[in-house]
Amino acid sequence: MAGAIVAILDDSPEDLFITRRLLKKVDPDCEIVEFLYADAALKFLRSPRRMEFDLILVDINMPRMNGLEFVDAYTGLYPELRGHARVVIMSHSIDPRDRQWAESNPNVFAYFSKPMSPDDLRAVLMA
Repeated sequence: MAGAIVAILDDSPEDLFITRRLLKKVDPDCEIVEFLYADAALKFLRSPRRMEFDLILVDINMPRMNGLEFVDAYTGLYPELRGHARVVIMSHSIDPRDRQWAESNPNVFAYFSKPMSPDDLRAVLMA
């Protein structure tokens, strides 16, 4: 999906940088909106200046609202606020329960360990 509109929710500036570089490598025309906090992303999605994302990449471990809580809150948004975005969980977590939760959640498109590989990201963008 060339020119995708992607939201990255990650409280780590280093991981944001890596993910942004990877996205631009895979899709140079993509538009990226970054959020350090998941609750800030929800506030943006409820605002008049919101945009419709094609893909939302969510870190699972964040302060204030973690990725799992974000998915639940995002799913509860009105469809016109949610749009058609695919939600992908990214994590450094080694807890198998995190992966199991994400893979069994019908609102999560995929779960990947950080950093995502170019092939994994390309596959998610092309799905």
